[in-house]
Amino acid sequence: LVKGVALLALAIVALVTALPEAAIAPHDTMAHVMPQGLALAAGLVVALQSAIYTYDGWTGPIYFGEEIRDPGRELPRSMIGGVVLVLAIYLALNLAFLRVLGIEAMAGDPFVAATAAARLFGAGGDTVLRILMIISLIAAVNALQLMASRIPHAMSGDGLLPALMGRVNRGGTPVPSLLAGSVLTLVFVISGTFDAVLALLAFFFVANYVLTFISLFVQRRRRPDIPRPFRVPGYPLVPLLALGSSVFFLAMAIWGDRSHSLMAIGLLAVAWPVYYVQSRFRQRSAQN
Repeated sequence: LVKGVALLALAIVALVTALPEAAIAPHDTMAHVMPQGLALAAGLVVALQSAIYTYDGWTGPIYFGEEIRDPGRELPRSMIGGVVLVLAIYLALNLAFLRVLGIEAMAGDPFVAATAAARLFGAGGDTVLRILMIISLIAAVNALQLMASRIPHAMSGDGLLPALMGRVNRGGTPVPSLLAGSVLTLVFVISGTFDAVLALLAFFFVANYVLTFISLFVQRRRRPDIPRPFRVPGYPLVPLLALGSSVFFLAMAIWGDRSHSLMAIGLLAVAWPVYYVQSRFRQRSAQN
């Protein structure tokens, strides 16, 4: 909440206040040649590999479906409301940054918000915003770790991981799963492969979207009579649009970032036979 209010306040200030002379974004008089066709589409998708993390948390409430009293009502509200709020904050910030910095100054800047705050408020603005973001990361890490711990916990219930990962303490916290996720996170951080991991995850996220959207059509056809507390508005056009956009993203990711995309596909190719063998082993164990 503090982070959202602070970012909205920054956007409003940058959009409505008169900029000091030193803060006016310089205009680049050099001609820029824009790529065309597939090259432009591939470039946009590569850029979206980072921007996707702005919105991808919309799926977060699903991880806690078993722990919500009225998931049929609360999950759609939280997911749709979260996307709308993030969309408003993100677009307002980008409009503000364009006004203060300009697209040329934003390109390649690792922390545009701090640069914009420095131009508006001086060096103190940069420092204050960086401190605020560091503190706000605690909330983000907390939410992500809670979500991540539910994955091995659920996989353990399906027999895909050891029973240890399914254990919870008296308060219901899946402690072994939480610790495993924390250790794995630290390994990724220490390994120095952060950017590569983000690129791989972006591909996996959208691949997961594709499978999820396809499963919606399959379920509506195979099981038309099961209770559906929330029905997709505009079905089938809305999920078809989402499915088509996701497939296009994957295709352009392979075109524009072939190394990471092929690595992600390779990981999936390795994971499937492992899952198949494990499933067969579980079936034989159950029969015996």
